[in-house]
Amino acid sequence: MALSLVSAPATEPSNVSGVYVIVCNPTGRLYVGSAVWIAKRWRGHRESLRLGKHLNPMLQRAWDKYGEDAFSFHTLCVEEREALIAQEQLFMDALLACDSRYGFNINPRAGSNRGRVFGPEVRRKISIAMTGRKFSAERRAQISAQLIGNQHRRGIPHTPETLAFLRIWRVGKTPALGLKHTDETKERIGAHFRGKPLSKEHRQKISAALKGRPKHVA
Repeated sequence: MALSLVSAPATEPSNVSGVYVIVCNPTGRLYVGSAVWIAKRWRGHRESLRLGKHLNPMLQRAWDKYGEDAFSFHTLCVEEREALIAQEQLFMDALLACDSRYGFNINPRAGSNRGRVFGPEVRRKISIAMTGRKFSAERRAQISAQLIGNQHRRGIPHTPETLAFLRIWRVGKTPALGLKHTDETKERIGAHFRGKPLSKEHRQKISAALKGRPKHVA
């Protein structure tokens, strides 16, 4: 179902820090991102897509199929630089941007490649690039300070325009929770957690969550 943007934010990007979304209007699928300079980031997306060299293959295929005029850009919120990643994650989750039925995002974590599976050649290149790389004491302190008390900006109110966008987008959508995984995905998840010891606190949380639930009978 194509996304109607009657009440959505203005499509003209501005040179501010914030979270943005690129929408493929014929399909309604979208890409969520954040940038210190939104207008500059959009120009970068557009240039790489025109050259056929965008790092996101799904977005590139849609661009090639439907053409540049089929895409629109929207600023979801203006945000301080320190809170960009947290806000981006909120919008990625709210708009189901990592669900391939609705979005183009590949990485499930904003600002991170965590959860993304790379091929052998890509892993080799990353390994070479990261060999010997070290963060300075100043950078480590900066990262630590940013993470203290980070609650992903919970409770921060959205603008009426952003709320309108969210309402329109969620019409007819089903949450990603409850989706059935393939046997291959189940095995990969199982292999990742198999043999890993759980902390006492983690076990207590699981126990509390399961209290009162009926036992599964095979």
